[in-house]
Amino acid sequence: MLMFEGDREALVRACIAGKSASEAFSEAGGTGDPGGAARFVERSLGHYAPWRITAFTRIAAAELGLDPSKLPPWVRHLAGMVKYGVPAPEACWAMRLGVAAKGAAVKMAADYDGRPDFGAFAGWLGRLGHEEAAERYGADSGAAAAAAAASRIRANPLLRKGLGLDEVIESGAHVVCAGRGGGAVAAARASSGDPLRLERDHDAAHDRNAIAAHAGGIAIGRVERDVAQYLAPEMDCGARIGASVDSVSRGPGGAVSIRMRLCRLAGGGGGDRGAERAGRRPT
Repeated sequence: MLMFEGDREALVRACIAGKSASEAFSEAGGTGDPGGAARFVERSLGHYAPWRITAFTRIAAAELGLDPSKLPPWVRHLAGMVKYGVPAPEACWAMRLGVAAKGAAVKMAADYDGRPDFGAFAGWLGRLGHEEAAERYGADSGAAAAAAAASRIRANPLLRKGLGLDEVIESGAHVVCAGRGGGAVAAARASSGDPLRLERDHDAAHDRNAIAAHAGGIAIGRVERDVAQYLAPEMDCGARIGASVDSVSRGPGGAVSIRMRLCRLAGGGGGDRGAERAGRRPT
Protein backbone atom coordinates (compact mmCIF):
# COMPACT_ATOMS: atom_id res chain seq x y z
CA MET A 1 0.00 0.00 0.00
CA LEU A 2 1.15 3.56 -0.63
CA MET A 3 2.44 5.66 2.26
CA PHE A 4 -0.43 6.67 4.50
CA GLU A 5 -0.12 8.15 7.97
CA GLY A 6 -3.72 7.51 9.04
CA ASP A 7 -5.57 4.41 10.22
CA ARG A 8 -5.35 1.92 7.34
CA GLU A 9 -7.87 -0.48 8.84
CA ALA A 10 -10.35 2.37 9.23
CA LEU A 11 -9.71 3.36 5.62
CA VAL A 12 -10.50 -0.14 4.36
CA ARG A 13 -13.57 -0.48 6.58
CA ALA A 14 -14.95 2.87 5.46
CA CYS A 15 -14.47 2.01 1.79
CA ILE A 16 -16.12 -1.40 2.17
CA ALA A 17 -19.01 0.30 3.97
CA GLY A 18 -19.67 2.20 0.76
CA LYS A 19 -18.26 5.58 1.78
CA SER A 20 -16.87 7.83 -0.93
CA ALA A 21 -13.09 8.04 -1.35
CA SER A 22 -12.89 11.46 0.30
CA GLU A 23 -15.13 10.39 3.22
CA ALA A 24 -13.12 7.22 3.82
CA PHE A 25 -9.84 9.14 3.63
CA SER A 26 -11.08 11.71 6.12
CA GLU A 27 -12.49 9.12 8.56
CA ALA A 28 -9.17 7.28 8.57
CA GLY A 29 -7.27 10.42 9.55
CA GLY A 30 -5.82 11.28 6.15
CA THR A 31 -5.07 14.83 5.13
CA GLY A 32 -4.98 16.55 1.77
CA ASP A 33 -7.33 17.74 -0.92
CA PRO A 34 -10.34 15.59 -1.95
CA GLY A 35 -8.87 14.95 -5.38
CA GLY A 36 -5.66 13.65 -3.88
CA ALA A 37 -7.64 11.49 -1.45
CA ALA A 38 -9.60 9.95 -4.32
CA ARG A 39 -6.41 9.20 -6.25
CA PHE A 40 -4.80 7.65 -3.19
CA VAL A 41 -7.79 5.42 -2.45
CA GLU A 42 -8.12 4.39 -6.09
CA ARG A 43 -4.47 3.38 -6.33
CA SER A 44 -4.09 1.77 -2.92
CA LEU A 45 -7.47 0.06 -2.51
CA GLY A 46 -8.43 -0.20 -6.15
CA HIS A 47 -5.20 -1.89 -7.25
CA TYR A 48 -2.49 -2.69 -4.72
CA ALA A 49 -4.62 -3.96 -1.81
CA PRO A 50 -6.81 -6.36 -3.90
CA TRP A 51 -3.69 -7.82 -5.53
CA ARG A 52 -2.10 -8.44 -2.14
CA ILE A 53 -5.30 -9.81 -0.59
CA THR A 54 -5.69 -12.26 -3.46
CA ALA A 55 -2.06 -13.40 -3.16
CA PHE A 56 -2.32 -13.78 0.62
CA THR A 57 -5.58 -15.78 0.36
CA ARG A 58 -4.14 -18.18 -2.20
CA ILE A 59 -0.92 -18.72 -0.26
CA ALA A 60 -2.80 -19.21 3.02
CA ALA A 61 -5.18 -21.73 1.44
CA ALA A 62 -2.26 -23.68 -0.04
CA GLU A 63 -0.34 -23.70 3.26
CA LEU A 64 -3.38 -24.86 5.21
CA GLY A 65 -4.41 -27.42 2.61
CA LEU A 66 -7.75 -25.74 1.94
CA ASP A 67 -9.75 -25.80 -1.27
CA PRO A 68 -9.96 -22.11 -2.34
CA SER A 69 -13.36 -22.70 -3.97
CA LYS A 70 -14.82 -23.80 -0.62
CA LEU A 71 -13.71 -20.82 1.42
CA PRO A 72 -16.53 -18.60 2.77
CA PRO A 73 -17.83 -16.14 0.14
CA TRP A 74 -16.61 -13.08 2.06
CA VAL A 75 -13.09 -14.53 2.08
CA ARG A 76 -13.10 -15.48 -1.60
CA HIS A 77 -14.46 -12.10 -2.62
CA LEU A 78 -12.76 -9.83 -0.09
CA ALA A 79 -10.40 -8.46 -2.74
CA GLY A 80 -13.35 -7.44 -4.89
CA MET A 81 -15.17 -5.91 -1.93
CA VAL A 82 -12.11 -3.74 -1.25
CA LYS A 83 -11.61 -2.91 -4.93
CA TYR A 84 -15.18 -1.74 -5.47
CA GLY A 85 -15.75 -0.42 -1.96
CA VAL A 86 -18.88 -2.47 -1.23
CA PRO A 87 -19.84 -4.68 1.74
CA ALA A 88 -21.08 -7.83 -0.02
CA PRO A 89 -19.86 -10.21 -2.75
CA GLU A 90 -23.14 -9.75 -4.63
CA ALA A 91 -22.51 -6.01 -4.84
CA CYS A 92 -19.10 -6.77 -6.41
CA TRP A 93 -20.76 -8.96 -9.02
CA ALA A 94 -23.30 -6.23 -9.76
CA MET A 95 -20.51 -3.72 -10.39
CA ARG A 96 -18.59 -6.17 -12.54
CA LEU A 97 -21.71 -6.55 -14.69
CA GLY A 98 -21.92 -2.80 -15.18
CA VAL A 99 -23.69 -1.21 -12.22
CA ALA A 100 -21.92 2.12 -11.78
CA ALA A 101 -23.51 3.40 -8.56
CA LYS A 102 -22.34 1.87 -5.28
CA GLY A 103 -25.68 2.48 -3.63
CA ALA A 104 -27.53 0.61 -6.38
CA ALA A 105 -25.10 -2.32 -6.18
CA VAL A 106 -25.49 -2.54 -2.40
CA LYS A 107 -29.30 -2.43 -2.66
CA MET A 108 -29.20 -5.09 -5.36
CA ALA A 109 -27.12 -7.32 -3.08
CA ALA A 110 -29.64 -6.83 -0.27
CA ASP A 111 -32.54 -7.76 -2.58
CA TYR A 112 -30.87 -10.95 -3.81
CA ASP A 113 -31.70 -14.01 -1.71
CA GLY A 114 -30.28 -16.84 -3.81
CA ARG A 115 -27.12 -18.95 -3.63
CA PRO A 116 -23.83 -17.07 -3.02
CA ASP A 117 -22.71 -17.83 -6.56
CA PHE A 118 -22.01 -15.46 -9.45
CA GLY A 119 -23.91 -17.60 -11.96
CA ALA A 120 -26.99 -17.72 -9.74
CA PHE A 121 -26.79 -13.97 -9.15
CA ALA A 122 -26.46 -13.28 -12.88
CA GLY A 123 -29.46 -15.54 -13.48
CA TRP A 124 -31.53 -13.58 -10.97
CA LEU A 125 -30.51 -10.24 -12.44
CA GLY A 126 -31.05 -11.45 -16.00
CA ARG A 127 -34.57 -12.63 -15.17
CA LEU A 128 -35.30 -9.30 -13.50
CA GLY A 129 -35.00 -7.54 -16.86
CA HIS A 130 -33.63 -4.14 -17.77
CA GLU A 131 -36.82 -2.15 -17.18
CA GLU A 132 -37.44 -3.55 -13.72
CA ALA A 133 -33.75 -3.11 -12.87
CA ALA A 134 -33.81 0.54 -13.96
CA GLU A 135 -36.99 1.17 -12.00
CA ARG A 136 -35.73 -0.45 -8.81
CA TYR A 137 -32.18 0.82 -8.80
CA GLY A 138 -32.23 4.01 -10.85
CA ALA A 139 -32.19 4.80 -14.55
CA ASP A 140 -28.69 6.29 -14.30
CA SER A 141 -27.18 3.57 -12.10
CA GLY A 142 -26.18 1.23 -14.93
CA ALA A 143 -28.56 -1.42 -13.59
CA ALA A 144 -30.42 -1.77 -16.90
CA ALA A 145 -27.21 -2.45 -18.84
CA ALA A 146 -26.08 -4.87 -16.12
CA ALA A 147 -29.35 -6.79 -16.35
CA ALA A 148 -28.96 -7.00 -20.12
CA ALA A 149 -25.36 -8.23 -19.75
CA ALA A 150 -26.43 -10.80 -17.16
CA SER A 151 -29.13 -12.16 -19.45
CA ARG A 152 -26.53 -12.78 -22.15
CA ILE A 153 -24.14 -14.78 -19.98
CA ARG A 154 -26.63 -17.03 -18.23
CA ALA A 155 -28.03 -20.19 -19.78
CA ASN A 156 -31.79 -20.26 -20.28
CA PRO A 157 -32.99 -23.39 -18.41
CA LEU A 158 -35.87 -23.87 -20.85
CA LEU A 159 -33.42 -24.12 -23.73
CA ARG A 160 -30.88 -26.13 -21.74
CA LYS A 161 -33.49 -28.75 -20.84
CA GLY A 162 -34.61 -29.04 -24.46
CA LEU A 163 -38.30 -28.49 -23.66
CA GLY A 164 -40.82 -28.52 -26.48
CA LEU A 165 -43.12 -25.61 -27.25
CA ASP A 166 -46.18 -27.34 -25.82
CA GLU A 167 -44.32 -28.04 -22.58
CA VAL A 168 -43.37 -24.38 -22.24
CA ILE A 169 -46.93 -23.29 -23.00
CA GLU A 170 -48.37 -25.73 -20.48
CA SER A 171 -46.05 -24.38 -17.78
CA GLY A 172 -47.38 -20.82 -18.11
CA ALA A 173 -45.38 -17.69 -17.35
CA HIS A 174 -45.12 -14.59 -15.19
CA VAL A 175 -45.60 -11.01 -16.33
CA VAL A 176 -42.96 -8.54 -15.19
CA CYS A 177 -45.49 -5.81 -14.49
CA ALA A 178 -44.99 -2.11 -15.06
CA GLY A 179 -44.22 -0.24 -11.87
CA ARG A 180 -45.93 3.04 -12.71
CA GLY A 181 -48.29 4.75 -15.12
CA GLY A 182 -51.33 3.35 -16.85
CA GLY A 183 -49.74 -0.08 -17.20
CA ALA A 184 -49.33 -0.38 -13.45
CA VAL A 185 -52.96 0.66 -12.89
CA ALA A 186 -54.22 -1.86 -15.46
CA ALA A 187 -52.10 -4.62 -13.92
CA ALA A 188 -53.50 -3.84 -10.47
CA ARG A 189 -57.06 -4.16 -11.82
CA ALA A 190 -56.45 -7.56 -13.43
CA SER A 191 -58.19 -10.61 -12.04
CA SER A 192 -58.15 -14.35 -12.68
CA GLY A 193 -59.58 -15.31 -16.05
CA ASP A 194 -59.06 -11.92 -17.72
CA PRO A 195 -57.83 -12.26 -21.31
CA LEU A 196 -54.37 -10.96 -22.21
CA ARG A 197 -52.82 -10.22 -25.58
CA LEU A 198 -49.16 -11.03 -26.21
CA GLU A 199 -47.28 -8.95 -28.75
CA ARG A 200 -43.64 -8.87 -29.79
CA ASP A 201 -41.93 -5.65 -28.71
CA HIS A 202 -39.29 -5.03 -31.34
CA ASP A 203 -38.53 -1.56 -29.96
CA ALA A 204 -37.15 -2.82 -26.63
CA ALA A 205 -33.64 -1.40 -26.42
CA HIS A 206 -32.08 -4.06 -24.20
CA ASP A 207 -33.99 -7.21 -25.15
CA ARG A 208 -34.44 -8.40 -28.72
CA ASN A 209 -36.81 -11.15 -27.49
CA ALA A 210 -39.18 -8.87 -25.57
CA ILE A 211 -42.87 -9.78 -25.57
CA ALA A 212 -45.35 -7.24 -24.20
CA ALA A 213 -48.50 -8.33 -22.36
CA HIS A 214 -51.63 -6.20 -22.90
CA ALA A 215 -54.83 -6.09 -20.85
CA GLY A 216 -57.75 -4.12 -22.28
CA GLY A 217 -55.49 -2.56 -24.88
CA ILE A 218 -52.95 -1.33 -22.32
CA ALA A 219 -49.42 -2.75 -21.99
CA ILE A 220 -49.15 -3.98 -18.40
CA GLY A 221 -45.61 -5.38 -18.61
CA ARG A 222 -43.49 -7.97 -20.35
CA VAL A 223 -43.34 -11.74 -20.35
CA GLU A 224 -40.59 -13.05 -18.08
CA ARG A 225 -37.28 -13.16 -19.93
CA ASP A 226 -36.66 -16.93 -20.10
CA VAL A 227 -40.10 -17.67 -21.54
CA ALA A 228 -39.88 -14.69 -23.89
CA GLN A 229 -36.53 -15.89 -25.22
CA TYR A 230 -38.15 -19.23 -26.01
CA LEU A 231 -41.41 -17.90 -27.48
CA ALA A 232 -40.08 -14.91 -29.46
CA PRO A 233 -38.63 -16.94 -32.37
CA GLU A 234 -41.83 -19.00 -32.51
CA MET A 235 -43.95 -15.85 -32.67
CA ASP A 236 -41.64 -14.31 -35.27
CA CYS A 237 -42.21 -17.41 -37.39
CA GLY A 238 -45.98 -17.12 -37.18
CA ALA A 239 -47.00 -18.95 -34.02
CA ARG A 240 -49.94 -17.27 -32.28
CA ILE A 241 -49.71 -17.53 -28.51
CA GLY A 242 -52.65 -16.53 -26.36
CA ALA A 243 -52.78 -15.86 -22.66
CA SER A 244 -55.12 -15.20 -19.76
CA VAL A 245 -54.60 -14.24 -16.14
CA ASP A 246 -54.14 -17.25 -13.91
CA SER A 247 -53.53 -15.46 -10.62
CA VAL A 248 -52.70 -12.02 -9.27
CA SER A 249 -50.71 -11.35 -6.12
CA ARG A 250 -49.71 -8.12 -4.44
CA GLY A 251 -46.52 -7.56 -2.53
CA PRO A 252 -45.01 -4.79 -0.40
CA GLY A 253 -45.82 -1.30 -1.61
CA GLY A 254 -48.62 -2.58 -3.81
CA ALA A 255 -46.30 -4.32 -6.29
CA VAL A 256 -48.35 -6.58 -8.57
CA SER A 257 -47.30 -10.02 -9.78
CA ILE A 258 -49.33 -11.78 -12.47
CA ARG A 259 -49.14 -15.44 -13.43
CA MET A 260 -50.48 -16.30 -16.91
CA ARG A 261 -51.94 -19.36 -18.56
CA LEU A 262 -50.70 -19.77 -22.12
CA CYS A 263 -52.22 -21.50 -25.14
CA ARG A 264 -51.78 -21.82 -28.87
CA LEU A 265 -54.36 -19.96 -30.94
CA ALA A 266 -55.88 -21.36 -34.11
CA GLY A 267 -54.08 -20.49 -37.32
CA GLY A 268 -50.74 -20.17 -35.61
CA GLY A 269 -48.91 -23.27 -36.73
CA GLY A 270 -50.08 -25.67 -34.06
CA GLY A 271 -53.83 -25.60 -33.82
CA ASP A 272 -55.70 -24.69 -30.69
CA ARG A 273 -54.11 -27.06 -28.18
CA GLY A 274 -54.04 -25.73 -24.66
CA ALA A 275 -56.98 -23.33 -25.13
CA GLU A 276 -59.16 -25.31 -22.74
CA ARG A 277 -56.37 -25.33 -20.14
CA ALA A 278 -56.23 -21.54 -20.37
CA GLY A 279 -59.82 -21.23 -19.14
CA ARG A 280 -61.30 -18.60 -21.45
CA ARG A 281 -59.90 -17.90 -24.89
CA PRO A 282 -57.51 -14.92 -24.86
CA THR A 283 -57.95 -12.17 -27.40
